[in-house]
Amino acid sequence: MPRTFVRWFGLAAFAVFLAGAWRLGGSPGTAGRGEAIVPGPPTWLPPAAVRAAEAGRDRLYALVGRLTADGVLRTLFPALAPVERPAPVAFRSPLDGAVFVSSASGAGILIETEAQAAVHPVAEGWVLQAADDAALGIRLSILHPDGTVSVYGHLGELRVRPGNWVYPDDVLGRVRERSLYLALERDGRALSPTDVIRFDPR
Repeated sequence: MPRTFVRWFGLAAFAVFLAGAWRLGGSPGTAGRGEAIVPGPPTWLPPAAVRAAEAGRDRLYALVGRLTADGVLRTLFPALAPVERPAPVAFRSPLDGAVFVSSASGAGILIETEAQAAVHPVAEGWVLQAADDAALGIRLSILHPDGTVSVYGHLGELRVRPGNWVYPDDVLGRVRERSLYLALERDGRALSPTDVIRFDPR
């Protein structure tokens, strides 16, 4: 398709040039020499060539219209395509439990839950990192499609590893005791989980 498009585009563009010259009544040699271009029939172009040029122009317009409708132009020239913004992500609680400690800065919360409760991702995403943390125990980070990063702490075991793509129904692991640490970050800034997730009331 790209070669066909380039060939047709080149031929038809030349045809448009010829047709334009005919409409202006001049010739390519008069351009840029300060000579007045007077509308009228050309003296240098046969009528058959004029008709062929206009037919080529019409074919070019038809081809561009068809390629635009089929999305080919966006494939050949990505800059012509509109910028797609990521769709909003619907976050949900990673487990059944109530928030009992919430940071005033929005840096993270603690969710009270049952012992060994299963932990799920707040939304689908890509597992970025899993590491041992002196304060949070096993810590897990997930990158979501809208650029938000969710961080889970106080985990006692993991069932996923970096590079995995996870969904809300997947089990990430289990809490170490009876609480889960959860934090959200977007564009390098803390996002309060209680602003975007509905938790069980205490």
